[in-house]
Amino acid sequence: MSNSTVPGPFVFLSSRAPEMSAAITRDALDELPMLAKAGAAEAAAWAEAAVGVALRALDGAAGLEALGAHVLSLAAKGAPAEEVGRALALCRRHFLRACVRALPEVPGAAEGIERLSACFDVASEALLQHYAALATSGHDATVHRQNLDRLERSRAEVQAILDNAPIVVFVKDLDGVFTFSNRQFDENCNLPRGWILGKRDGDFLPPETVKQNRDNDALALAAGRPLESEEIIPTAEGTRIYMVSKFPLFNTNGEPYAVCGVSLDITARKQAEEERAQLAKDIIDAQHVALRALSTPLLPIARGVVLMPLIGAIDATRAALVLETLLDGVGAHQAEVAILDITGLREVDADVASGIVQAAQAAALLGAEVVLTGVRPAAARALIELGVDMRGLKTLSTLQQGVTYAITRSRARAR
Repeated sequence: MSNSTVPGPFVFLSSRAPEMSAAITRDALDELPMLAKAGAAEAAAWAEAAVGVALRALDGAAGLEALGAHVLSLAAKGAPAEEVGRALALCRRHFLRACVRALPEVPGAAEGIERLSACFDVASEALLQHYAALATSGHDATVHRQNLDRLERSRAEVQAILDNAPIVVFVKDLDGVFTFSNRQFDENCNLPRGWILGKRDGDFLPPETVKQNRDNDALALAAGRPLESEEIIPTAEGTRIYMVSKFPLFNTNGEPYAVCGVSLDITARKQAEEERAQLAKDIIDAQHVALRALSTPLLPIARGVVLMPLIGAIDATRAALVLETLLDGVGAHQAEVAILDITGLREVDADVASGIVQAAQAAALLGAEVVLTGVRPAAARALIELGVDMRGLKTLSTLQQGVTYAITRSRARAR
């Protein structure tokens, strides 16, 4: 809870925080080699944190020593003492410039300047004590520098490995802010190198993708272990499909502080799977058409005469197909006589008999006569016992008789 006694300056300086952060970042890139080497994103993050710490100290939400600790973080990363001192000086410079602008218009500006000066004085004292302790403790600065160099080389090696791996790697903190990305991530999203640091999904992705990503982040954090999922991501090359493994990163206390994602582009594999599935479907469809044609072949055997031999068993589905094929054939060949040969049927039941009669009646509507051939004694007995109305249907015992009859009838009509 704030215990500020200088609300006016705090509100004024808070409104100038982005401006001060940008100015400190520019100077840091010019004056602080370590931050310049780290890049604009890291320099901006450090500057924003410095402004935030100083404002919290002004408001009483943080102690006066907080700024000194933040500036000394540069020393922990290997910055020399002279560079650490310059970092504190440029922060002081920009804060005092802002305070001077506040003097004529903000009540309590003088008190704010006094508290800020105390904050920077404490930070300066912390720097002096830090380096004095190093000088009197016998600390081997050379060994320290070597250790920092080895750490930096190790970090650079890891970065190089991840940048050249054919995968996407990223890390987000618990608020969804990106703290790491490899080169593949930046290139796939068509982003400047390092731009993503400090940003969130919503800064460059559409809402539906943001929801997808954040939901999967939350699932991985809740599970406390790696979870795999497919994510659809818009990239510079169009929409891509990634197989993503997300897992929490834990601090030394075993508490999650970030979620890491490792992604592999599987778009080509998914497309190949879809193409194989479509090809298989096309083959099955072609086989189905071929089998339908084989199960109900229609043969034009003479002008105005078509023959359909029926073999095997006929169920309701095949009976409908017989009717469809027969009618299509009668119309296509302008047939006057259609022969249905049932020599090869296993048995004649009610469904078969009904289908034959329907076919004959439908063909008659198209002006064709249906001749039923291959009627064996068992089939004739079954038709009689079923009470099938065979009126209007010519029946003959053999296919040969049926062909002779049909050709004769067709010629007679042609005269």
